Amino acid sequence: MTRAELARKSGLLLDTNLLVLLVIGQYDPKRINGHKRLQSYTSEDYYLLLGFMSLFRTFATTPNILTEVSNLLEGDSYQYGPVLAIVPQLLAGFGFVELHEPSIPIMSKRNKEFLKFGLSDVVSCSALEQNYLFLTDDLRLCYYLENNGLSARNFNHIRSSTLIH
Repeated sequence: MTRAELARKSGLLLDTNLLVLLVIGQYDPKRINGHKRLQSYTSEDYYLLLGFMSLFRTFATTPNILTEVSNLLEGDSYQYGPVLAIVPQLLAGFGFVELHEPSIPIMSKRNKEFLKFGLSDVVSCSALEQNYLFLTDDLRLCYYLENNGLSARNFNHIRSSTLIH
């Protein structure tokens, strides 16, 4: 996807793990390696994520993604206090918008996807119909979305392409 194609997108929708990476990186990039959910990430990945995000003006999330992020971070507390405390300011600072999709109807409407990927990912699929690019580290979900004409990018591909250049 070219920069011009990215510019035509409504914005960027971050999947749960990448939003957790953003939050922990904002809190303290040195904490990324030690976080149980981010063991495959480094502080360099955080800066790579920020660089990719700089290509967009609008960022989106869903209540489902925020719930997952909250659940993954709720026990985390470091030197400066609970990590959850920075989430509202971070979201506001980046200008995140929250996309709402009622859960019960979407589970029926996209039953096949719901059974395969779960509620949060199904709601994200619906948000992609609003011309957002979905950035995820879930390769299986990414391929599924791309094969069904929805805009998705796998963060691991971005990581690989920066290693090659």
